[in-house]
Amino acid sequence: MNTNKLLAQAFLAISDGYANAADIMANDFNEENVEKVLTTIAESDEPLKLDATVAILDTELDIDSVSGVEPDQVILTDSADVEWDERIHAGTKTTKADGTWKRRKGVTDELVKQVLAEKAPIAEAEPEASADDSAGTPPPPPSLVMDDSAPTPPAPPSLEDKETPERTRAITANAYLVNTLTLSFDDVKDVIEDKFGHRGFDKLLPSQHGACADLLEHIQSGYQLSIKQVNDMRQWAAKGNCVDHFESGIKPLFEKYGADYPSGLVKPMDLDDYMTHIQARHDQWAKWAEDNKVTL
Repeated sequence: MNTNKLLAQAFLAISDGYANAADIMANDFNEENVEKVLTTIAESDEPLKLDATVAILDTELDIDSVSGVEPDQVILTDSADVEWDERIHAGTKTTKADGTWKRRKGVTDELVKQVLAEKAPIAEAEPEASADDSAGTPPPPPSLVMDDSAPTPPAPPSLEDKETPERTRAITANAYLVNTLTLSFDDVKDVIEDKFGHRGFDKLLPSQHGACADLLEHIQSGYQLSIKQVNDMRQWAAKGNCVDHFESGIKPLFEKYGADYPSGLVKPMDLDDYMTHIQARHDQWAKWAEDNKVTL
């Protein structure tokens, strides 16, 4: 058994209720009698009084008589394993109900924290490995755990970004309608949304590029034909000296579809119906030109 530990337990246990234990200690203060004290306390019917005074160290007991133990080697600790310190603990070396040291009167919380910090164990620094110790040591095997900091490989190219003939056709037809025929970009978006459910060419799926190209090319050819037919009728009317007659007939048709005069451009969604009427007028003027020997 550890003598210092036994002594500390015995000192905390001694009180008026353990006179027999005190007598044993007073007669001969050694490890054997410390064990007797603990046995006496264990066999007693009275509860252990942790608040018992330990001032008997300086009166009834002779610490110098303990074999092999110097007075300054006896370390007293409370239930929290805190050593008694005269700067913050009561000089009577008594404890509270929870087994911790009673505080000395007038001691501030700041002083208690300072003293306890001084008594806190300091971790011993690990000795630095010498060059000889590290020589010949094989490196650790590579970790099998995925390193989150490792760069992520680039994703494979998306099929939506791949240039295809259908996509090229759609882009070309879209550019012609907006840039050459000067149609409104919003009007082109409207007809694409009406047909495919996506507003604008850039929202289409790759599988829709071919159908979109067909639609835009149909609109492109329809405008080209209707513009040509309007110009044909205007030239026949001019050569036949009946421009006023032509304009009086064509302007109401333009107004019905909201077409621009004199080009005849309408919104793409109205183009097919508009072309039907233009074609009928063109056929009438073509027959008139043939009957009157009017050539372009």
